[in-house]
Amino acid sequence: MFCGTVTRRDGRVGLGYLLNHHGMVKAEATIANLPASDRGPDRLWYGFAAASKFHDMDWLTQLLREGEDVQPRSLTNYQTILVLAGAKARDVLSACARGDRSVEAFPWLSERECFVGIAPATVMGVSFLGELAYEIHVPNASLYAAYLAL
Repeated sequence: MFCGTVTRRDGRVGLGYLLNHHGMVKAEATIANLPASDRGPDRLWYGFAAASKFHDMDWLTQLLREGEDVQPRSLTNYQTILVLAGAKARDVLSACARGDRSVEAFPWLSERECFVGIAPATVMGVSFLGELAYEIHVPNASLYAAYLAL
């Protein structure tokens, strides 16, 4: 079903492809292994393009087997992805996010849950642009609360 290595190490991110029954590519996905935290137990983050939400969810649901303890859930309507990219991206993130954002503590292709300003966020050090970049996944409700606080 999935072509690529699904990382088993906590806090790591990878890229892979969903395959159909003929081995042809159906979709591209970002996979992150999120460790247990105050937000929930260990979980696997499957990130797909918003435009392919129904396509990918349908395919993943069709492939579930009876007895598997898997509950696919789309966060598309509940979260916003902010992208921070460029040579100073780490400096900007360090200035507004709690925790250590050094190269050693937060390397490329890793994930950290933290607060960015007042908002809880899942931050992924991913870039397929060729430069340093982060995906900052923030609950929509937190964006609204931050707006009201202005």
